[in-house]
Amino acid sequence: MLQPQSYSGISAESTTVYYAGYNAAKALAVSALNVRSNTVRWTRTVRAGEYELPTGARVRIPGLPSFVTPAADTSELLWYPVNHDRAIGVARYRPSTDAMVGFLPIHLAAIHMNVLRGRGALPKGTLVVCATRQQTAQPRANALFFISPDLTVIDSIPLPPVGYEAYDVVVSSDERSAYVIAPPYLFRIDLATRRVLAQVSSFAAGTLALSHSGELLIVTDPGFGLNAPSSGKIALYSLELESRGTVDLRSLSPGGSPPTTWDAVTSIDGTLAYVLAGTTNITLGQSPQRASVFVVDLVRHAVTGRIPLDEFGVGRIFLLR
Repeated sequence: MLQPQSYSGISAESTTVYYAGYNAAKALAVSALNVRSNTVRWTRTVRAGEYELPTGARVRIPGLPSFVTPAADTSELLWYPVNHDRAIGVARYRPSTDAMVGFLPIHLAAIHMNVLRGRGALPKGTLVVCATRQQTAQPRANALFFISPDLTVIDSIPLPPVGYEAYDVVVSSDERSAYVIAPPYLFRIDLATRRVLAQVSSFAAGTLALSHSGELLIVTDPGFGLNAPSSGKIALYSLELESRGTVDLRSLSPGGSPPTTWDAVTSIDGTLAYVLAGTTNITLGQSPQRASVFVVDLVRHAVTGRIPLDEFGVGRIFLLR
């Protein structure tokens, strides 16, 4: 599956969006956007070449980040991927000084990097991610990792071997459960006991979204490229991973073609979902699709609207609280 390149992350209080891209001088830069006032708080140019860590080791940013997330220390960002020798991993980046202050070799695939707020059994600032232990091994040896704010692995939970990488992980609002999609399975994991509580098969294998009401899990379906394009549907589950059906988005898709869905959020009251769909202008196995947001009624299980964005390429969708 082709993962979206998100380049962005949002603060825990939904006041700041961090976005990486190239500026007019074609230099890599990262900006902090105040979403309340719709203004740029700051922009920093990211230095090309190598960075020296406090340990003396050297790392290099290969280009745009696949994922960038505010760290527990809000003066830092978690940046992935960063290269060290032949290893790939996540780094702590300090924009104020354009410095890398920590690095952990780990191969991430999931679009969400979850920084906990201390509501459950794990301490505040713990990073919960899904990773593949060996990038080229078959079957995939996926695991759920618990990582301290200084990027030290606290613990990990091996998942049953499957044929694909673990594509996403989200954590429940009470921080007691984590949900992992590793095709063809969806897992529910107890964060206190470190046990897999449930495992179900799922045709959808994209990103995960939990409703703000805490009652529903949404799975998007970007497909698997040439051999298995998107179904054009999203799958719905209870928090116990009981099926709550599907919603077919094709009725409002241009030409009736199955939209390639990447990310989703729900309204505060949990009655609506907003599903981000589209492709790059060059894609495998199907016609290119301009990005759009589908509006889904989660009560009636029906698609009720489509907001065209008129551009190619997709990343993340955020709901401001």
